Amino acid sequence: MFLRKILAIFIAATFGLILFSAPFACVGSSGDDDEEDDEEPYVETPTLVDELEKMTGYPWSLDEGDIGAESPRGWTFLFAIQLSQELAEIIDGDWSVDFDEVEDTMAALGSSLKKEGLDLTKIDDQIIMTKVQNIEGETRLRFATKLTFDGDVMAVDQDSVNLLGDGVGSRGSGWYAVFYSTVQNGFITGSVAPCAGVEVSDILVTALGTGFYTRPAPSGRFALPAAQEDETHLSGRPLVAVFQADECVGTLPYAMTDSTLFPNPKCESAGAPGDCITAQSLSFDDGTTVAAAQFINLADDGFTPPAAQADCANCDFETGDASGWEYIAVGESETAQGCFGVADTAYEDLFPGGDESYYAYITTGGEGLRSCAAYRSLTVPENASEIVIRYDFATQEYPDFFGSAYSDVFTAFVVGEFGPIIERSATDQALVQDFIDMPQAAQAIAGIAESTDASYSEGGAVFNAHLRFGESDEDSPRGSFANDHLGQYASWPVTPGQEITIVFVISDVGDAYWDSAALIDSVSFQ
Repeated sequence: MFLRKILAIFIAATFGLILFSAPFACVGSSGDDDEEDDEEPYVETPTLVDELEKMTGYPWSLDEGDIGAESPRGWTFLFAIQLSQELAEIIDGDWSVDFDEVEDTMAALGSSLKKEGLDLTKIDDQIIMTKVQNIEGETRLRFATKLTFDGDVMAVDQDSVNLLGDGVGSRGSGWYAVFYSTVQNGFITGSVAPCAGVEVSDILVTALGTGFYTRPAPSGRFALPAAQEDETHLSGRPLVAVFQADECVGTLPYAMTDSTLFPNPKCESAGAPGDCITAQSLSFDDGTTVAAAQFINLADDGFTPPAAQADCANCDFETGDASGWEYIAVGESETAQGCFGVADTAYEDLFPGGDESYYAYITTGGEGLRSCAAYRSLTVPENASEIVIRYDFATQEYPDFFGSAYSDVFTAFVVGEFGPIIERSATDQALVQDFIDMPQAAQAIAGIAESTDASYSEGGAVFNAHLRFGESDEDSPRGSFANDHLGQYASWPVTPGQEITIVFVISDVGDAYWDSAALIDSVSFQ
């Protein structure tokens, strides 16, 4: 009995303790919740993009992938801004960004521009702004304007309109990408008149190999950045601008150099004619060169691409004539001989190991001839992935004028493409070993003996040198470019069924004297 009483007391006491302590447990839990509620909410640290957008009022991106276009050769992406139609007009005036102010803000947050992915310390040369555009399904970069950067503030160069004309400025709403150059760049400028049935605004203007394009202003003026100096072009370089629309295509050669520092050496030589004068370049305040302006009338100096042919008949010129091909000569007077033809003279010397007999030539020779272009439209056959060109380049300008930006230039390109298949001249100073003396049997090829323009050379109207032919693809300089992609052949990617117009053009640069010739053994699809 006693034990039952004791057990009942124990159970009651234990149950009461549980009931009594339960409220304290609830209070304790409630206190923990109140303590969590009193903590400050998590706030994400602002990024550089956040601060730039806050300061400017429009979207920014530091990711090149956002614009869908890769940096062109010789240029590095910095940033992109997205502008409305109204905001884009500030590019025509006083667009600027004070990066010193942003740097101070980021420092207060424990970061920096460089840590956030915007390194402005590497900028040594030109800065440009481009408009990101879509052309036939591909993202391209249209030149907008030149920028300045003094270490703190990046702004539109106020001399752009004065020196480059109304071909610069805003291009409507959308993304604008900013790049800085990793090699010395200048600008080419000029004006173009369209052919019949074409509006000037429909003309696409490119400088082969630069990666940028533009369209002329209503006045016909245009401007584009262009590579000037690098490790192999120490005093400038020749380059070719291409003008293309559905109904007409034309080209202009430029000497991309500072004419004050580097005048045309041919015009200063003992045998030069009296009217050989160096065209004068201009300069921005920061020293950036603007090549001497030029003009082209596509109605006179352009051509209309012909209908595409289903096969590449006579692409090896083994018929002994130029059937299937067309050409245009550009000059002040009629030439002493045709600038485009087919020959078999010294074939083995010019194309070692070749299994054919004939080659085509285009030449700057004649009287007052400035350029010659041969062209043909073809349908790419099934299973073909590239067009391949076997060629040589002969010149009078080696060795006396080797390294000059006024050297004749030979280019090959596909209409509508932004890069050259071939770009060769006697300009690449680090690659003097690319050229060898012309075999005696080939010195008078391409009608040079009858060329008035060739008569000013001290050695007479003969070719002095041509490209050597290496024993392997790796050591032969007959590939696409002089300073890379060396090989025995030049090639360009194509798509089966694609209709293309291939153009070969050789041009005098800065004068119409001393001759060069492009020699084409064959064109084929592989």
